[in-house]
Amino acid sequence: MKIQNNKTKTYLVVGLLLVAMIASSSSLSAVFAQVTTPNADLNQRLQIEKEKIGQLIPNSDVSKQASTISEQGGIPVALTYVDGRTLELVVGISDKAPLSKDIYEKRLRAIVGDVPMRIEFGHIQPLSCTGVNATCTPMVGGINVNPQSGGGSTTLTLMTNDAAGHHGFIMAGHGVAAGLPCGGHIGDTILQESNTAGTVLTNPSTNRKSDSAFIQLWFQQQYTPNQIYKGVNQVYTVTQKVASNPNQYGLPVSMQSIHGYKSGNIVSQGAVIAQSGVCNTLNFVAVNFGGIGGDSGAPIFSTPAGSDNVSFYGIVAEQWSGDTQHVLLYSPWESIQADLNVQ
Repeated sequence: MKIQNNKTKTYLVVGLLLVAMIASSSSLSAVFAQVTTPNADLNQRLQIEKEKIGQLIPNSDVSKQASTISEQGGIPVALTYVDGRTLELVVGISDKAPLSKDIYEKRLRAIVGDVPMRIEFGHIQPLSCTGVNATCTPMVGGINVNPQSGGGSTTLTLMTNDAAGHHGFIMAGHGVAAGLPCGGHIGDTILQESNTAGTVLTNPSTNRKSDSAFIQLWFQQQYTPNQIYKGVNQVYTVTQKVASNPNQYGLPVSMQSIHGYKSGNIVSQGAVIAQSGVCNTLNFVAVNFGGIGGDSGAPIFSTPAGSDNVSFYGIVAEQWSGDTQHVLLYSPWESIQADLNVQ
């Protein structure tokens, strides 16, 4: 009986502990839900409002229409995204806009309501330049390219092939013919320094998804796919190409351009809707470091591992230069694929 009684007590104590653990676990889950759900709900709402604001962005240069749009009671929007650092809806308004932020905020509030919002005056800035770098043989991502027809230098993104088996490389769409609208110029020659690098093979004129073009490799150039310049006789090797996703806020990223290496983090929650300087309105990803002339086309990739193997994420397109924030914008891999059918 004594032993049986002790067993009963033991079962009772264990049972009470289990009840307490379940109750505690339920309480912790409830507390966790209280902490995380509001942020998830807010982000979802911000994404919905971002899409509404994105529809206001014109396909042609908003800076030239800023006064007219404003006079008609509109808002000359150039960019919008959700800043994952502050959970705010960012609305970039052309710095050619004639009215005050207060007036535009009232107009925006009529559309988005009382969500957290930050308004910036600024402009989209293509990152080409007139500089040159050394001749590279073989060619790899991160080096200088420029159109034979003249104009600014940009950065070669990555050597790869398209679905038809053509060997070539990716570069910025607006770098194919500097200062002109994206698209076309098929057959135009692209140089790497004074040497012929290739000719434009794919560069959509309509329904673009990215600021990119595919250049078929010149027959005298060596095909060295999936390599990015690291240093003298050193390269990063791209082992996979990764599409963007809505939950990549905070992801560490790197860039290698003709001006060197930079690293930072993704700051946008979901896509950035912005008016590309010459390629109409596109979806981008925003990162927290700035760019300078010549960075367009630079590959965006993962933080290099010890073996220098990296994942490719996209191509630098432009920079949003706002009065409070500057962010670099890149076209993600899935958008490049949609335009160029590359592998």
